Amino acid sequence: MTENCEVGMTQNSDLDFILKVALNGAEFKQSERRLFLGELRERVLKVLDIAQARSDFVYPEFLQAINDPRANNLLIHYCISVKQAAKYEKPARERGLEVSYVSDTAFKGPVGLVVSSDDAVDVETITIQA
Repeated sequence: MTENCEVGMTQNSDLDFILKVALNGAEFKQSERRLFLGELRERVLKVLDIAQARSDFVYPEFLQAINDPRANNLLIHYCISVKQAAKYEKPARERGLEVSYVSDTAFKGPVGLVVSSDDAVDVETITIQA
């Protein structure tokens, strides 16, 4: 019989963890993903809160983020209507970004729109002041 050196760990739980990661991939920073519509903070170029996304005003800083060569994705919170999101969705699609409407009851916070990269980016300020 093989002894397990980790206190509180069993061979079965180790095996379960390995299988879970192998089948589903590791899940890191879930609380961070809940804030940014499923995206990691390190990949976020810009965000708009729900009120900003619903506003008739078009934020030029957000359009600049859509046109950033590092941008790959536009994530839209399900509570933002297609009509409200169109002012950002259209330029994102024209630029070839993947556009996704996302809904998850685990999402926390006021974020309504996210422009993100497939890679980590060094953007210090991701919010836009109203």
